[in-house]
Amino acid sequence: CASSVAVSTLHPGALVWAKERNFPWWPARVLRHPGPGMVRVVWLGWTGLPRSSLPAENVLPFDFCRVKWSKRPGGWPKHRHTPSKWKSALDAVGELEAAA
Repeated sequence: CASSVAVSTLHPGALVWAKERNFPWWPARVLRHPGPGMVRVVWLGWTGLPRSSLPAENVLPFDFCRVKWSKRPGGWPKHRHTPSKWKSALDAVGELEAAA
């Protein structure tokens, strides 16, 4: 499902899948581009809206893998709240798409 895309196509506000080391691909929203080849995202579904700066290869447009990854992430982190956070993240995606 994964494929690289040009950073310039990931505009601020875009819904994306983002990958942090040791975590599954997760729904996020692009905030900005802090430097060449980098994308700053806000993670959806988490309290406090945590943010990360990631290499562009760790960020994909949401539609690239919508069907495959929207069911549940591969390799759930071993934390009891992850399934509820996943549902919250997908609910946030639905709200953002409805508002667009």
